[in-house]
Amino acid sequence: MSETAGVYQVFTTRQAEIIRLLGFHVGRERAMTKFRLLDELARAGFYMTECEFRQEVSDLRKQGIMIGSSAGSNPGYYLIANMGEFDEFIATELLPRIKDLNDTYRAMSGAAQTQFCGQLSFFGGRSCTT
Repeated sequence: MSETAGVYQVFTTRQAEIIRLLGFHVGRERAMTKFRLLDELARAGFYMTECEFRQEVSDLRKQGIMIGSSAGSNPGYYLIANMGEFDEFIATELLPRIKDLNDTYRAMSGAAQTQFCGQLSFFGGRSCTT
């Protein structure tokens, strides 16, 4: 159990082990590769796929756990140590993903408008504008 801003959080045992391991890797310069993390987790009895690991990290971030990641030099996962690292993580990792998803949404929405205009929506939501 962890306390963040006066609110207690409950973690799964897998999540708690990820946090424990990353506790040895505070700061971007001490990042731990995904493969080493998966190996260490397996040694502790927590076997998971890369996809399951990424989902656990995503869930932890949504709970406010400051897990950073980098793909450039010294790639891997780490606990964010300060506001500068947080800002760097947001600018280099998170915002580009948000932009990419927004671009995909806009392109697919435009294509759907062109391709399906005039069809009734199963969910009754969207109408075509011509």
